[in-house]
Amino acid sequence: MRIAALADLHCNNASHEIMRPLFEQIAQSADVLLLCGDLIDYGLPEEAMVLAKQISSLKIPVLAVLGNHEFESGKQDEVKRLRRRPPVAVRSDERRGSGALDCCRGE
Repeated sequence: MRIAALADLHCNNASHEIMRPLFEQIAQSADVLLLCGDLIDYGLPEEAMVLAKQISSLKIPVLAVLGNHEFESGKQDEVKRLRRRPPVAVRSDERRGSGALDCCRGE
């Protein structure tokens, strides 16, 4: 199994399409993608939507762990709800202030 891992993406409203080529390259060379925290800049749902659009075409499973930036705005529940675009199941450990997004795409 080939695993790709990325951290500290800090995706924001200015990140439209910037990371898509990277994700496409990863999808061609990895079986699973791990996104390891600080996926977005300020924890805003709009930022999460930008990232969700960029990973929406991936055909490999994605596991994402939320970092402190996803909780910064206090809107982490809204950020987690965006898991449906693309389909993502969310698990959280609120005691630690982190969570996990399991993106179960892949055929």
